[in-house]
Amino acid sequence: MGIFDFLLDANNYESRKVARDTSKCGIIVSTAYTSDEGFETALIDDSDVYPVERYGTEEQAEQGHKKWLEFAHDANGKQITMLEGIGGFAPAKVVTIVCK
Repeated sequence: MGIFDFLLDANNYESRKVARDTSKCGIIVSTAYTSDEGFETALIDDSDVYPVERYGTEEQAEQGHKKWLEFAHDANGKQITMLEGIGGFAPAKVVTIVCK
């Protein structure tokens, strides 16, 4: 895999999507297959996209999505570790979730 494989994912989210839901507090939980990292769940707020977990299979991704959706229902003020991405150019970091 190349460092810019994520560019292959432009304009084809629906075909890669495992699940996408909005939590009670307005955080979007998106789980999809990505060309650079495989199956991945991300939390999305008004500020950014936070990749939080990666999986080896679609079944694991479905289970992980459910877990993160439950977390996101009451996520306001909770901290998460955003995963490293883009071949290490986007470092992992701790962020605080702010609900809408």
